[in-house]
Amino acid sequence: MNHSHTPSPRTITRRATLGLVSAGAALATLIAATPTAHAQTAGKKQLAGAHAPCVLRGIATMTAGTPIYSARKDGKSVARFTGAKSAVAAFSFPKDADARASVRTGRGKGSFRIAGYIDVDALPVFVDEATTVVSRHVWINQDRRVRVLGRGGLGLRIQKRTTAPIDQTFTTTAPCDALALSGKPSKLPHVVPNALGYVAKGKQVDVFARAGAGQKPVIQLKRGGLGILFWSQEKRTDFVKVQHVSDVIVEGWVRRTDLQALPRGEIFDQTGLSKARTEPRTRIVEKPGLPSVMVKKEVPLRNAPSTRSPVIGRIEVNTKTVVVSKVKGWTRVLPADTHVAPPIGKGFWVSTKKLARATGRTTQ
Repeated sequence: MNHSHTPSPRTITRRATLGLVSAGAALATLIAATPTAHAQTAGKKQLAGAHAPCVLRGIATMTAGTPIYSARKDGKSVARFTGAKSAVAAFSFPKDADARASVRTGRGKGSFRIAGYIDVDALPVFVDEATTVVSRHVWINQDRRVRVLGRGGLGLRIQKRTTAPIDQTFTTTAPCDALALSGKPSKLPHVVPNALGYVAKGKQVDVFARAGAGQKPVIQLKRGGLGILFWSQEKRTDFVKVQHVSDVIVEGWVRRTDLQALPRGEIFDQTGLSKARTEPRTRIVEKPGLPSVMVKKEVPLRNAPSTRSPVIGRIEVNTKTVVVSKVKGWTRVLPADTHVAPPIGKGFWVSTKKLARATGRTTQ
């Protein structure tokens, strides 16, 4: 299996439309062109990734309640995500998905920067570009969320599980700079006329690299839901050259006997396109009318009002900070943008003196 290639510049089906539509729509099949630059830069990305540390970044919508831990193994929760968007960096990935990666929140200014560890499965990882599974034939489509299985090769081992229209698990290795912690909106499709629609007849369909007998399939696709929809503009004896796009992209040749051609003027629906999941935002302001201060210098954060409590992070410069309460030289605080919260039963605490020096005692 070769991961150095991404889809060719040939156009590929981007989306099918559910139900039956007019004959005119059949001549306006929605497809997306794969940028030629992908094929030219994929190898360079992998070579660069061989020596660069693997860091994934993004403005991520983390699942509400996801904890940040104090240690890679065991350890206590020092903070939790609230479901609001948060600037996140993840790095130092483990060999398998059952362990934790290092994580850090914050932008450098205007945020609470918490450093710790997070379960790898809790990270919302997306592919930035179509990512090869089977060279020249199968790709995980761009902007799809994937599961990280751990370090591998020149990047991270990733997995995409699909249920419809294909019921299958796709696994590959991607360079780290082809991954991110936030997805992008899908690009608008191009229109190419005269593409014919086909549906796989059986529960499984073999896809080949070339037309002709006596060869092994490059992949066998398993049907999920109503059926697998293909598009084609080329036939050769007993084979049809097909293209399929959903959460995965498939290109190759399929036996004509394995396909049912759709009459012109009819398009069978199955989009099979997944969407990025968004979690409800948790509001953590405890009382209305709490005062806030603008922090002008970094201030260390702790989970308890004591110097014996380890520093878990810092309030960055230019951060609007809510003052919750004060007790014996300590101030309990929260970020005004509510992107992170302390663990249940704990708080974010700072030295009252250090907070005063960092704010100039300005209360808003």
